[in-house]
Amino acid sequence: MTRRALLVTVGQIVARVGDLLIAVLLVRILRPAEWATVALVLSVYTAAIGVGGLGLPEGMLYFLGRLPRAQHRRFLLQTVLLLSATGALAAGIILGLGPVLRQSPFELSRLLPWLALAVLLEVPTLGAPLLLLAEERVSGSALWNAGAALLRLACVTGPILLGKGISGALYGLVCYAAIRLLAFGVLSLRLTPRGELRPPWASITEQVVYSAPVGLSILASSVNTSIGKWIVAAYDPGHLGAFAVAATQVPIVPILATSAGAVLATRMVHSFQHGLIEQARAYWLASAARMMLIVAGVTLGFVLAAPELLHVLFGGKYPEAVLPFQICTLILLHRIADHGGTLRAAGDTTSIWHGSWLVLGANALLGIAATRAAGMAGMAAATLAASLIAWVYTLSRIARATGGTLRSVIPWGLYARALLLAAGAALAAAWVARWGPDSPLLRLGIKGGLFVGLYLAGIRGFGLSRELPAIPDDHAAFRSGAAA
Repeated sequence: MTRRALLVTVGQIVARVGDLLIAVLLVRILRPAEWATVALVLSVYTAAIGVGGLGLPEGMLYFLGRLPRAQHRRFLLQTVLLLSATGALAAGIILGLGPVLRQSPFELSRLLPWLALAVLLEVPTLGAPLLLLAEERVSGSALWNAGAALLRLACVTGPILLGKGISGALYGLVCYAAIRLLAFGVLSLRLTPRGELRPPWASITEQVVYSAPVGLSILASSVNTSIGKWIVAAYDPGHLGAFAVAATQVPIVPILATSAGAVLATRMVHSFQHGLIEQARAYWLASAARMMLIVAGVTLGFVLAAPELLHVLFGGKYPEAVLPFQICTLILLHRIADHGGTLRAAGDTTSIWHGSWLVLGANALLGIAATRAAGMAGMAAATLAASLIAWVYTLSRIARATGGTLRSVIPWGLYARALLLAAGAALAAAWVARWGPDSPLLRLGIKGGLFVGLYLAGIRGFGLSRELPAIPDDHAAFRSGAAA
């Protein structure tokens, strides 16, 4: 089980790194105006893929696990047809943006049809990694995610390296989607047995109803990922390229939180289903407390290293992105657990999409006001504030599910001490690095090495690890069920 979870995690990491490499390479290759246009195009692409999915791929494991294998091809066809419809809706929305963006300083109108075609071809394939997981091909699922990311990297950056410009990148994205669609078709035929293909309306209705709450959450999250760039493009267009750099997410913390949640998922579900609320709360506290020590260190470490890190990654372009990047990095401070996984285990899926729409609404309202007042730094601050507002709401739902309060739902005192320790280590490392060499790479190494050493020594010296809540023993009913 651990090996399988590790494989999935590695596949996700490679996928995230592939997306980061696209940004790194394009910033170095393109002129600022070209990079700003590509960043805006990619933000629309990311949101459109989320709109096109609408939670349908995420529900595949649930349905395929219940159906006889002889019906898998029929259900897969049903899912592909639904995704084709939602993909066509997303593509139509993209085409509808043409008249709206005609007066934009970014040359998008001629690119939107190609972007719509890429989305139309890609959305029906979104269930591929879930299909592989359902068929117990865990390594295949990880390879699909990693391979798709690397292929997208090659198809988007390759044409630009060959001098084909932004249009070439869009042609490459269409090529990537077409290859992905062809590979998905071959994969589907190989993994699913022959059988009846006509899906019954009752099955379609059940899948749509089941996927709707998750789809609403994913829709809001996908739009929220890109809305900051859209607001900056509208109210501070001269800094869109810099903000796209600043909004680059550090992928390791969310992946670690999700992986930790996956390890405890079956135990949390068992605890809630059998009314073992104290057991569920103990699992939650033990996991969240351990992630706190990681999150505090990683977050403050990236805030410390931001000037040198952005210089090394992006070749010294956009030094004005450092402060917004540091502000956006602070958003990681709430990534101490798989909050959605805990609420799903408790059966409270409604709060998940409520929280997603809350952060989207707050981000939009605060972002417009803050960007008009303070430019891209204001947008970064608004995104941080919106994330904290939604986090407080989500924690209140988890507190209700686990029989606690907002004050007791996580060990706030431990988290505060970890943050103070990380901040002290960061300040000390920054002060020492002032006397180091001018090379950004060497200075980054000095800062990173000192910070890690001081933070780990502080955790040990101040005994923070001894304050972690104990990991509870599994309940007897869970152990007997797992053994069976």
